[in-house]
Amino acid sequence: MQELAREHGLVRGIVAYAPVHLGQAAERELEALASEPTVVGVRRLLQGSPPETITDEALVDGIRLLPRWNLTFDLCATHDQLPLVAELVGACPDTSFVLDHLGKPPVASRELDPWRDDLARLASFPKVVCKLSGLATEAAPGWRAADVRPYLQHALAVFGPGRCMVGSDWPVATLATTAERWFDVVSDVLSGLAEAERAAVLVGTATSTYNR
Repeated sequence: MQELAREHGLVRGIVAYAPVHLGQAAERELEALASEPTVVGVRRLLQGSPPETITDEALVDGIRLLPRWNLTFDLCATHDQLPLVAELVGACPDTSFVLDHLGKPPVASRELDPWRDDLARLASFPKVVCKLSGLATEAAPGWRAADVRPYLQHALAVFGPGRCMVGSDWPVATLATTAERWFDVVSDVLSGLAEAERAAVLVGTATSTYNR
């Protein structure tokens, strides 16, 4: 990815894997990642992890290191993990977080609660932004725009357009949609917003969050 970024201007920033679960022992690798001008944040998958992993003191210590290099932490977790994710965020008040895929709500079963309250709890932390992506693969086969609209609308309501960014979840999303169709769905939800608010979701939030 770093080679592609150097060769093609399309790649503006990379969110790379980092072993933040090692705590202070991750410092050397984080410093090396931060020395790459295209690396803007890190991620360690939380989805599928046991509860004790998310609140582990070593993980907290590792994530607390990130502001030293202006690196964000992308949160990839499922809706049932969001209460623990909120504890993790609360323990790292100086770190900037990006919630991937709206916390993967249960779109296929059309359940909104307790996801709505859990998402609002995360939105109460000012350093968390939300990525509008990943819902197509959480929806039932043959999904329609109306199936995902309530989830997108709620995220926009609790985070505000200034803390939401559009995402594609490519290539995983191709299991259930195309990038073009997903962007059309998000654009339709944004159609009622002011121009500046739409611009924030489409460009501004990502630019400010990842300093690009």
